[in-house]
Amino acid sequence: MKKLNKLSRIITSALLLATFTACGEVSEVSDSGINSETKTTESVTTTSEIQTETLKESSVSETEATEITTDEASVESSASETDAPEITTEASVESSASETNTPEITTKPEIEIPENNTEATAETESVTPAESYQTAYIEMATELDDGKCKFNLIYFDNDDIPELVVGADGYYISLYTYSNGEIYTLMDHWGYGAMGNAGYEYVPEKNSLRNYNSDYAGAIRYTTYMAISENHSMDTTTQIETFNFDDVNGNGMPDEDESESIGNYSKSYIDGKEISDEDIESYNVGEYEFISVSMTLDELKSALMNQ
Repeated sequence: MKKLNKLSRIITSALLLATFTACGEVSEVSDSGINSETKTTESVTTTSEIQTETLKESSVSETEATEITTDEASVESSASETDAPEITTEASVESSASETNTPEITTKPEIEIPENNTEATAETESVTPAESYQTAYIEMATELDDGKCKFNLIYFDNDDIPELVVGADGYYISLYTYSNGEIYTLMDHWGYGAMGNAGYEYVPEKNSLRNYNSDYAGAIRYTTYMAISENHSMDTTTQIETFNFDDVNGNGMPDEDESESIGNYSKSYIDGKEISDEDIESYNVGEYEFISVSMTLDELKSALMNQ
């Protein structure tokens, strides 16, 4: 802009000079024609030189202006070209990142899940019944343990799997058996130790439970025999009712006039039919022993894991 202002001032000065010169030429013509022509020629020459210099400076100014414009355009073009590769580079980085992530996605399905499942199934199928009842009994005993009860393992029937006993001596007994992956309850908190119930006896591996209970201070005794059924329940097989007094009036209870016969008289019945002592003995299958508990939970676990 400064150069353009300078150029404008030069042109203005040239025009003023040309005007003044023209006025001087008119005065001098009236005095001498020869001098007028000479001065006119000099004035024209001077004006021409001034215009030539003015045109040169104008050309220089235009050239510099063009150079400035060219330089600015070149700088902007260079800046644009410089920025463009950066954008391209970012796109390349994103593209490269996408290509890098693609293999991670494609490699995930290569995990061989079916083979792992096959191995787990094979291990489950190879588990023996003994290992299954051990685990089942430990889980049940852990659930039932209240800090007061104790445990035991007995072979009530004639298979190779023991029955689990849970209870408190003199108070109650619970009995559980295991079959085909399931635990079955045979006795659930069966109480004893009071009302003439001395407890529950069994003969190992004979599937026979015997219980004595009595009424009227032992005047009537009930002998019950039970066994594990096919439905995994403890069912009564026989109950013998023994009268230890002479029930003269047949009302099933000792009256005052019959009390003198208590302990001096004995008759046994099954479903109202009298049986002999030999018949009674036939229901006994061996040497009976009381079902009891003596192990803590930790001792039970140790016993199961060592079987």
